[in-house]
Amino acid sequence: MGRSTGFLKRYLKRNGSKVLTGILLILVVLFMFAYECKKDAEDDLKISEYKEYAKKYSLENGVELKLVLAIIKCESNFDEKALSRAGACGLMQLMPKTFKWLGGTDEEDIFDPETNIKYGCKYLRYLFGRFEDIETVIAAYNAGEGNVSLWLSDNAHSDDGKTLKSIPFAETASYVRRVMAQYSG
Repeated sequence: MGRSTGFLKRYLKRNGSKVLTGILLILVVLFMFAYECKKDAEDDLKISEYKEYAKKYSLENGVELKLVLAIIKCESNFDEKALSRAGACGLMQLMPKTFKWLGGTDEEDIFDPETNIKYGCKYLRYLFGRFEDIETVIAAYNAGEGNVSLWLSDNAHSDDGKTLKSIPFAETASYVRRVMAQYSG
């Protein structure tokens, strides 16, 4: 036992700062891992709460839950504080003007997860009343119903006036593909 203790003392005397650095590095990595696990668990809890709101309001508005969750994922990635360059707010990225038009009163409420999902589902119900096709509804959610109505009346973009064969906005075309992938997946 005396030999190994002597070796350890000599080793630590020569390499003590390296050993200490290694131990500190391991502790930092462990701390970061524990923090990320805690953050992931908190995020999962939030997403679970959002899913309950989505279930409630999708059912209330006759909109598929899978579609609501796909839109939330693509719009905000479940970030209730999301704010787009264009000014769209919250989980479902509602424009303040649309929120008010749908009956929202206090603009601060647009970031409240339950309120945002409630009015996002209400808007989807409205869009399904205007347009029959799911991809057309998704395009209208992104580009606005005015743009989609124009596209549907143009033979270059629609053969039947109900479905879009092409979407002239690249961002909207990409958005429709992403939402449909989430919805189908």
